[in-house]
Amino acid sequence: MTNMTIVGNEKAKSAPEIIEEVSFGSFQAQKVMKRSFDKLNEALFSIGVRLQVICEQEEMDSVEEIVNGYFQAAMKSVSEEKDRLSKMLEDNGIAITPDYSNVITYKVSIMSPQAAMFLGM
Repeated sequence: MTNMTIVGNEKAKSAPEIIEEVSFGSFQAQKVMKRSFDKLNEALFSIGVRLQVICEQEEMDSVEEIVNGYFQAAMKSVSEEKDRLSKMLEDNGIAITPDYSNVITYKVSIMSPQAAMFLGM
């Protein structure tokens, strides 16, 4: 028998990830991160990896198309709102942007391209 040293938790799953630090100043964004990101990240990982094991490629492509469609629509909506607010600031001669009193930085594990898109929004 070979002597083995185990580093890490051999009972935990091992998955590919990119560790990223993201900061949010608004209370609303902080709540979304606290309540939703871990669940969303795990769900997107399941869709992207686990479903490939149990689904046919056509079904997998369909699911990915639907998920990506939701993200694209949300990104478009956020972008349009950002443009609208920028125009409102410009039209009213407002050049000041607020600082936040309690910016929180999260160290997150990104396990799918869609999770990175979510953080980008």
